[in-house]
Amino acid sequence: MTPQGITDLRNAYRLVFGTTDGQRVLKDLQSRCSIQKSTWSEKPNETYFLEGQRTAVLFIMDMLRDDDNRERPTQAEE
Repeated sequence: MTPQGITDLRNAYRLVFGTTDGQRVLKDLQSRCSIQKSTWSEKPNETYFLEGQRTAVLFIMDMLRDDDNRERPTQAEE
C-alpha cells in the first residue's frame, strides 16, 4: 500500500471510530477482547483465538493514534 493509501485508510478508521457510537463500539471491543488482561489459556487453540481477537483491536487502536504519538523505527529496524 502506498503512503497515501495508508493515510487515507487511517483517516477512514478515524472517521468511523471518531463518532460517539464508534467510541462506544471501540470500548466494547476493548473490554471483550482482553486488551488489559492475559489471553493465556491451558488450551492452546483458545489462546490463539483470544490473541487473534486482541491483536485485531490493538490494530484498530494503532490506526487511530496520531502520527506524532507513534514510535519511530530506529535506523536498525528500517
